[in-house]
Amino acid sequence: MHELLIHPHDKKIGNYSFSFQASIGNGSFSIVYLGVDPADNPVAVKVIDKKKINHEYYAGLLNNEIKAMKKLVHKNIVRLFDVLHTNNNFYIVTEFCEGGDLAVVMAKKKMLDVNEALGIF
Repeated sequence: MHELLIHPHDKKIGNYSFSFQASIGNGSFSIVYLGVDPADNPVAVKVIDKKKINHEYYAGLLNNEIKAMKKLVHKNIVRLFDVLHTNNNFYIVTEFCEGGDLAVVMAKKKMLDVNEALGIF
């Protein structure tokens, strides 16, 4: 079990729950938290503040991200489980990847050998 899952879950959205103390990443418009599904499997919950994307351009980018994620099904691509919303936020629930994303791998390794790169791409 991941150490961030020890925090009591203070937020429930749909069938998922998470703790605001279990942040695993952030971006310009969102914060990603480690949460769980109904079977207590870990998931990533991306919380996007609707006030930050009220511009039509950003709303379009979010819509495009969701459409792309729904279409992409592959063992090397993070799986989209659900998209939910409240009056204040959008919630994108995805597969949780313990090792982080490619940026994390590259920060640790600096360079991949050919076989590692081929395995990813």
